[in-house]
Amino acid sequence: MKIGKQEISLLHLLLVFVPVAFLLHLAHAEGTWVFIASGLAIIPLAGILGEATEHLAEHVGPGIGGLLNATFGNAAELIIAIFALQSGLYGVVKASITGSIIGNLLLVLGASMVAGGLKVKIQSFNAMAAGMSSTLLLLSTAGLVVPALFYYLLTVHEVPADRITQMDLDVSLDVAIVLFVTYVLSLVFSLQTHKHLYDATDNEHEGGAELRQQPVAGRGAEGMEVATSTPEIEGFRKLVLELILSDHPNDCMTCEATGSCALSADV
Repeated sequence: MKIGKQEISLLHLLLVFVPVAFLLHLAHAEGTWVFIASGLAIIPLAGILGEATEHLAEHVGPGIGGLLNATFGNAAELIIAIFALQSGLYGVVKASITGSIIGNLLLVLGASMVAGGLKVKIQSFNAMAAGMSSTLLLLSTAGLVVPALFYYLLTVHEVPADRITQMDLDVSLDVAIVLFVTYVLSLVFSLQTHKHLYDATDNEHEGGAELRQQPVAGRGAEGMEVATSTPEIEGFRKLVLELILSDHPNDCMTCEATGSCALSADV
């Protein structure tokens, strides 16, 4: 939509509900109208926040970009959860978390696959990132199931209600701590120790794809330039060495050449 010479999207037009929601709240309007105005105000704010993280991801790379997207992309759910917990609306928090998980797994992932399939015939992805995300998803699922299973077992054995509540809270807190530590370790893995495995995706877009399409063996033509030390190639070399050492006999780790071995020093 154009207003004068300025192009304005429908998403930006919904920003008018931000001050409307504040005014309705200050005027002590009926709760239903405040809720509707607030819901309409969250839509453009969440959309603008998502666009901002996408633009940042284009400059900082897929690793940090994914972290920013995961952090700020769920800002709306996080804000709702904080205020709902302060008001004692635990059911609303559970419903918000469940809706966020289902929405990201089914709606967002499914829409991305459909949109990508309509544009390109063969879609590619980072297998390492997908594997780690799948592992974290399984751990998160287990973290949601364990407290529920623990609560069910306590009720079956007719444990007093007040004791069940306290024990269930303790188990939930322990599971939350484990999941948080696991998430922090995954960040260290993707952003520090194995950063090169995620940077390979960017290198492919910047020229790695053209390099991969070239024959890997054969007689070179006159004047041909062959790249032997690009960030992508170095990443693959490091990955191959890690795989080789991971399958080595244990004697290799106690070898007298340990510390001066060129092979282990490269990893």
